[in-house]
Amino acid sequence: MEKVWSSGSDSLDDILRWPAKRVEGMYQAIIRREAVESIEQQRRDMIASSYSNPNWDSKENVQKRADYIREINQHFNEAIAKIYAPKIREQEVDWDNPFFAAHKREIERTRMLFGWAQDGRSAGEILELDEERKKRREKLDQS
Repeated sequence: MEKVWSSGSDSLDDILRWPAKRVEGMYQAIIRREAVESIEQQRRDMIASSYSNPNWDSKENVQKRADYIREINQHFNEAIAKIYAPKIREQEVDWDNPFFAAHKREIERTRMLFGWAQDGRSAGEILELDEERKKRREKLDQS
């Protein structure tokens, strides 16, 4: 709350009347902006240090310094892009592991039940079909 209040011109009373999603959205935007500002400052510092370092001044290092600055800019641009649009990577799951195999069956069951709901069936019908499926499975397991 303090971060939102100190970053804007709205009074604390006004902010307290905002919906929670608005406060959270504002806070997230403020944090992202401050993170980008920090990254930009680090980029400027690293580029300035490369120009202030006399080891880069020789003729054979001119191209190396340009490459170094280009790489710095590329990495910092990627970092800024990840702040604004983080990509959530799905982890590879070993479905042959018995621990995960049980979960896979539950996912398939949920997808099947959801598919039945998409077909226009009522919740009662879905539950009845699920019970019938369980009974058939129990009969197969017993035989």
